[in-house]
Amino acid sequence: GRRREDLAQRLERLRQRVTENNEVRDRLQAEIAADESLNTAKRATETAEQTLAAAQTAMAEAEAARAAAAETEGQAREKLNQAQTAHRGVKAEVDALNAIFVDSDQQIWPPLIDALSVSHGYEAALGAALGDDLQASADTGAPMHWRQLEADPSAPALPEGARPLAEFVTGSAALLRRLAQIGVVEDEATGRTLAGSLAQGQRLVTRDGAMWRWDGYTIQAGSPTASVQRMQQRNRLKDLQVDLDAANARLSQAHTEYDHAKAALTNAQAEEQTRRQALQGAYNEGREAQSQLARAEQALSQVNARLTGLAQSLA
Repeated sequence: GRRREDLAQRLERLRQRVTENNEVRDRLQAEIAADESLNTAKRATETAEQTLAAAQTAMAEAEAARAAAAETEGQAREKLNQAQTAHRGVKAEVDALNAIFVDSDQQIWPPLIDALSVSHGYEAALGAALGDDLQASADTGAPMHWRQLEADPSAPALPEGARPLAEFVTGSAALLRRLAQIGVVEDEATGRTLAGSLAQGQRLVTRDGAMWRWDGYTIQAGSPTASVQRMQQRNRLKDLQVDLDAANARLSQAHTEYDHAKAALTNAQAEEQTRRQALQGAYNEGREAQSQLARAEQALSQVNARLTGLAQSLA
């Protein structure tokens, strides 16, 4: 009787233990079913991976944009340097030539030569034809001056084949009578041929400075004169003023383009920095999501281990 009673008690204890283990098992299984931490961690990890991929793409695009902006800025800087160099060169030559004429511009009786506009290539012709007479003033108050006279209706015509020098010189009506009696010929051979038919007071010149006067006085081509050099400098200054205006425009445009390129590079660098910070943030979020997933998987593994232990104890 005693043995049977012990066995009955042991059997009851076993039944209670089974019941308790089943309750623990059911509770653990319910916890697993109700626990969303693992799924949440998986979703967070997937989201972090997508965010990281997008951040990497954005970073690559920002780096490419910054590199392109840097190249554009470098090209614009080089263009600006070239424009500045060209502008300085033209400006220096303009300043040098202006310095030559500043005294003339300030004189009470400036020489007539500085009031004339001579077609390019005809400076030597005018210098040979008039010489030092160009240093006289058009102001009648000057000790040496040119007076303006009406055209002479009885003036003889120039030899056939000669063009009046007046066609190539403007700026002073006082020279009209003189210029009308100076003919421009194509070359020295033509000049020598026509020289003998010159009327009194007439002259022939070539573009390179040869001159034949009615009375036989002759100047060979290429004879240097201060007047020719001064007229060439005047013409050069006029050309340079046009060049300087163009250089100013190019410099202004180059400054504008460089300013825009520099601003674009600054913006690209700032965007690259922003993207780099976002990428670092995405890396950090990814690591945190991986850590949370690992913790959730570890917790689940521990629960499953307990369930396995319970199943083995009930087997």
